[in-house]
Amino acid sequence: MEELNKEKNIELIQFLNQEKLNKKINVKKIYTFYNKCLIKSIIELETKFANIENKNLCIENGINMIYYIFFILIFYTNNIRLTIFLLERSILFYTEFIIMSQDKKLIDQICFVPNINDALFFTYKKTIGPLEINNMKLKNDQIFIREICKSINLVYKVSILNDNNITNLNNIQREISLDLYLLFLKSKQKNSNKIFFLINEILNIDLVFRKKLFLVKLFVIICIDSPNKNYENIYKKIVSEVDNITNFQIQNIKEFKIYKILINSNEL
Repeated sequence: MEELNKEKNIELIQFLNQEKLNKKINVKKIYTFYNKCLIKSIIELETKFANIENKNLCIENGINMIYYIFFILIFYTNNIRLTIFLLERSILFYTEFIIMSQDKKLIDQICFVPNINDALFFTYKKTIGPLEINNMKLKNDQIFIREICKSINLVYKVSILNDNNITNLNNIQREISLDLYLLFLKSKQKNSNKIFFLINEILNIDLVFRKKLFLVKLFVIICIDSPNKNYENIYKKIVSEVDNITNFQIQNIKEFKIYKILINSNEL
């Protein structure tokens, strides 16, 4: 069995090597494709897992899996079409494994109960084999785009897990994803973890999701426009003003009174 697994890994790596492209992919193109792939994948996870136990846990792990597989494949192959094809196949492997693992008749036949980790291990083995991102030498721009996607990934994930509204996904892509990209472009790379942490803090505030989304948008826009780029102060000031915000629409946010008050504050 071990020899068979080794042969399968070798075959997979040979296939990936054959499909490798030398031309480097522009990081903004990677970001755009990741957003589209992630939204499509989340909708598929939400649809296929509609009637299973531990739905949110399965979706959350699926989203984390998508992030990991996407970046291993895109960095290893520079082939966007291949990455999308294998990513779609990985979702099929993962969802079918989870659904089958909850089939009581099947479980009785195989005499053990597979779990989410089994599903992830099976999917990784079938999709990326022995490849691990920790063993890949990444360039600065690759680390940069992965960090941006980690932040937008978090927003999408909290959206579907907390609000369970698929229409939010397109709103996030349209109203936040590009602004987040611009924020990372304007900030120094050393600040990427700080931005991620503060967005995560906003998403953990005890508010309904549309209010959290508004605060994320407001935070990102003010961080872009503020000359001082003191992200912690911007976060604290925004949170302190939550009770004074009455309109939580994320469109045309610069026209809102709260934006004008905050952007002109000496504290930022």
